[in-house]
Amino acid sequence: MSSVDDPFCIQIELTEGCNLFCNFCGLNGIRKGPMKDLKFADVASISRLANKIKQAKWKSRIEFAMHGEPTLHPEWLRIIRLFREALPKHNMTLVTNGYGFCYDEHRKARDTLSTASAVQNALYFVNCIALDSYEYAGLYKRIQKAMDHASIAYSKYPQQPSANPHRRRAANEPHEFVFVQDISEATKGNHSVLNNHCGSGSPLDESAHGRCAKPFRELSVRYNGNVAVCCNDWRGEYIVGNVHDFASLKAFWNHPNWDPARRFLYDGQRTMKPCFGCNAKSYRVGLLPDQKGRKTYPAPDEQSIDEWKRIVARPDAATKIPRPWETS
Repeated sequence: MSSVDDPFCIQIELTEGCNLFCNFCGLNGIRKGPMKDLKFADVASISRLANKIKQAKWKSRIEFAMHGEPTLHPEWLRIIRLFREALPKHNMTLVTNGYGFCYDEHRKARDTLSTASAVQNALYFVNCIALDSYEYAGLYKRIQKAMDHASIAYSKYPQQPSANPHRRRAANEPHEFVFVQDISEATKGNHSVLNNHCGSGSPLDESAHGRCAKPFRELSVRYNGNVAVCCNDWRGEYIVGNVHDFASLKAFWNHPNWDPARRFLYDGQRTMKPCFGCNAKSYRVGLLPDQKGRKTYPAPDEQSIDEWKRIVARPDAATKIPRPWETS
């Protein structure tokens, strides 16, 4: 098995489940509705993960996001603070719909002053807060009103291209709050394109193909420590392993279970689930498997096919809620 460079981004899932239930979201494929069967990351375990990142000496961007609303976690701010204490120089981003700024840990509505204070507290620890401005939910309007009242600066994306939430902020840049345009209205920027979340969000595209960078550049850690092949595998069909079972993240990142996916996706083949039919597009795929595109990765063979089948046969996938196109 070939080794790959350190991950560019580490996604941390504090909550699986959401206060919203957007029709385009892969959550529809694992939940029956908003606020249903919420799963939360264990504070002690997730804090140890921060120390493992430190021990690995990775410079990866940390992103609190994935398959739910992170601020639904009763201790979301404490966890972010613990990550900042362990990783004082790392670039960190919180992706949210704003729930935790409008409601406290007891799910009671905050007033204008409390909302502004919650924003300031979170912004102290992360380099960027990316707030998805869903019109139908309206939470962003309450937050913007509170920020205006408290004279807290903010940006808007994609209206201001430099506010791109995925841009790695320099250490000396002011921490930035970004209102991201409702994805149903956006026509430009990297938040304007939806993918089918491996069929959990919308129907599979059987013609989809092409290299995928995610298993080379992203480590997406679910609430319980499981790591699937990528964040778009909402149902966890391809579980590489659990980071909490490894003393070293470097050992986990080079675990043999990554190899079949990396072989097929480096070769541009999306022929096996969950990648079959996934229409997510990757950028800079010529710069794989390393960050400068100087190396190559072995082509898939019969053994890698068998290994892929073995991995997806594991019984630790999320509960599957069939979508309309899966039952017709």
